[in-house]
Amino acid sequence: MEENMYKKIVKNSPIAYCCADIINDNYGNHLGIKIKDINKSFEELFETKLEYINNKNIMNMLSDEQIKDWISTYKEVDINSKKTIRKYNKFMNIIYEMDIYNKEDKELYMVFRQVSKVSPAISPAMSKAPFPAWIKDIDGKYTDVNNAFLKSMGLKITDVIGKTEYDIMEKNQAEESNFYDKSVLKKDTLHTYRQAIIKDNKKEYYEITKWPCIDYTNGCTIGTMGISVEITKEVISIEELEKNQEILSQITNNIDEIIIIENDKTPVYISSAFEKMFGIRPEDMNLYDSCENWDKYWDDRIEYEKKYNEYDNEKEIGISKFKNEYGYKWLKKEYMPIRSNSDDVKKRVGIIRDITKDVEANESIEKLRMDFFENLSHELRTPINIILSSLQVINLRLDKLNQDDYEYFTKYLGILRQNGLRLLKLVNNLIDTTKVDSGHFDHSPQNGNIISFIEDVCMSVSEFIKNHNLNLIFDTDCEEKIIAFDKDNMERIMLNLLSNAIKFSKDKGNIEVSIYCEESIKIKVRDNGIGIPKDKLDRIFGRFEQVKSKMKNEREGSGIGLSLVKYLVEMHDGSISVDSELEVGSEFIINLPDRLCENNKNKVDRVNNVNLTNISNMNIEFSDIY
Repeated sequence: MEENMYKKIVKNSPIAYCCADIINDNYGNHLGIKIKDINKSFEELFETKLEYINNKNIMNMLSDEQIKDWISTYKEVDINSKKTIRKYNKFMNIIYEMDIYNKEDKELYMVFRQVSKVSPAISPAMSKAPFPAWIKDIDGKYTDVNNAFLKSMGLKITDVIGKTEYDIMEKNQAEESNFYDKSVLKKDTLHTYRQAIIKDNKKEYYEITKWPCIDYTNGCTIGTMGISVEITKEVISIEELEKNQEILSQITNNIDEIIIIENDKTPVYISSAFEKMFGIRPEDMNLYDSCENWDKYWDDRIEYEKKYNEYDNEKEIGISKFKNEYGYKWLKKEYMPIRSNSDDVKKRVGIIRDITKDVEANESIEKLRMDFFENLSHELRTPINIILSSLQVINLRLDKLNQDDYEYFTKYLGILRQNGLRLLKLVNNLIDTTKVDSGHFDHSPQNGNIISFIEDVCMSVSEFIKNHNLNLIFDTDCEEKIIAFDKDNMERIMLNLLSNAIKFSKDKGNIEVSIYCEESIKIKVRDNGIGIPKDKLDRIFGRFEQVKSKMKNEREGSGIGLSLVKYLVEMHDGSISVDSELEVGSEFIINLPDRLCENNKNKVDRVNNVNLTNISNMNIEFSDIY
């Protein structure tokens, strides 16, 4: 009666109860348990019936993982004692406590108490995230999602919770999602993959990350969590970049110019045109290691043009000539920086062109041009010289004329002579310009007294200056200074500067020539003429530059003279500059190095006084002064 009462109490108890026989082999190895009895609460908790499991070995109903878990649990229970263990049933998604009683290692009495029904939820922060986020239970059913998930799917919360992906997604999308869920649960690790979805007839790309949902209190995995970030723009950008790279590759493989991309002066890309141009691969020259290996390939390198200083300059241009045993090449390099949004230089793109044929063609054209001007100049000089010689012959017979005819012919023959000399000056300037361009201008410096030489030149033109109602003042702070200079070229320099001073000086003005012997020899030619506008000062030594003046148009020259003066001064390793103020006057300043010719330091060429050559040169240089 009492035993039946206990059985009735157990059968109707709200606590789940189970009784089973222990199965061991002859060696005491545990083989499982056979269920003998369960109550109604057990049936409700584990959703089963006694007839389904009665007198059956549970080992035959468990997976390998569950068998290992049961054997581990069984070993924790001592004979004739009780053990309380907390467990998570991932198939039922519940956490329960189990009291196990081992009776003489023959029977087990087990009592089960449900601790909680696991229903994982999204954190408050994740629920407000701008990207879809979700949690699924162990069966793949959604237990919680955020608003971004509902918005992206166009669903309500009641359409999602308790459903699987098969209920809310296309089949192929659901199968892919389910595959990665299983992978996450099996490997118990994070997994990221990319998924393409057709939405409104447009393909969208998402990067999906999934990881295990863990109950850290009980130390068990209870489901999966995931987020989805749209990466459509990034994918399209990458696809466009790949297309552009393919286009760039096709372009660079079919053009003659070399394309180089540098990162901190080290090449990261060199187009295939490099091998076509030089007959060697950049890898074979170790260019990807350092640009310095480039110079080792050539025996000689000359920079002819360079317009850059720093790596991050806006544009870098260089023209160089390279030589080795196989020949030479002219190369033009252009580099431009690639800047980030913060204006930092990330990389540089360079274009290298082989301009050897262009240079050779230009050199041929330039030679033809110089030959043409030289021949033309000589052809012009010959008849001019004949005209001037004829005028000299005519002058020899002028004394045979009467007074009126003498004055008449003298006047017009003088005009003919002066304009003949003016033409000769222009032709001489053209010839000298051609010589300058070709690099064949004669320059033979000798050691001499620069003071007495300049003074003699000034004295040779003093009468001419006086006749033009001007005063010439010569001054020096030393009487003798021996330096190396070319007499003919120095005379040309001084006559040209004096010619300009005469042309542009005011009536009764002064022309001052001063020499100062300092660290260098400083020669100053100053006038109180019309002056030069400030916007012209930087260009006054350029070829064909002139100073315009309404009062002096009749005294203008060709604009070649000062460019030749600058060249002649620089041939002496000197420099020339100008200071000027409108209506006040101009001052040209020449600086010459204080040095002697190395090959004849002890030999001094004594400068003679004024001779016919000086007078002839003066007449030519001053021929455009009326």
